[in-house]
Amino acid sequence: MIFIVWVFSLWAQSYSGVDINKITELKSSIFQTYETGWMGITKDGIIRVYVADSEEEVQLWMEVMKERLYKYQFPSIEELGDEGYGNPQNILLVREGNIGLLAQGKNSEQWITLLQSLLISEIIPTPAPQLLTLDEQIYQFTIPEGFHFSFIGGTPSYTATGLSFVALPEKIILWSPYAQSSLWIPDQDNTSLTPMEKSLGVQPK
Repeated sequence: MIFIVWVFSLWAQSYSGVDINKITELKSSIFQTYETGWMGITKDGIIRVYVADSEEEVQLWMEVMKERLYKYQFPSIEELGDEGYGNPQNILLVREGNIGLLAQGKNSEQWITLLQSLLISEIIPTPAPQLLTLDEQIYQFTIPEGFHFSFIGGTPSYTATGLSFVALPEKIILWSPYAQSSLWIPDQDNTSLTPMEKSLGVQPK
């Protein structure tokens, strides 16, 4: 049994994400919800990257994408990543280990090939964002360099020192430079942030 698990761990590839900063032909880069992942607008259409914690999570994301894009057909395509679906003429949906990739529009095969070439195989841990109290009931977040964040809920206040909050958000979504998201919530005394397990139970809108 130990040998079987060891062999499987060698076979199952895990990635930290995709180096989206090396995609030079982007019209815009959009950090969406942790349920949908990162999206890029290109001259040919749309590309998406979803960084999951497991293969099963990616497969669930892929089913969500198929439901959202119901006007397209997603036949299985052999030898296109660990799993591949779609039509090279207009849309491709691919799983590489714990990463989900999607290219929608013209030249979808070339875009998938580019994303595959930018996979980050080394394990890169995500630093924790810091919660600062600037004044009584005025809060601000410090995030790692090169990261982005979005928030759900709260009462933002735009000051000379940047984005602050009079009421803290319910959730903070932190994005690494490799399109990997992590979910955080304020603790009970509003002094720090606690990581939470992501869930795809809510369908993306």
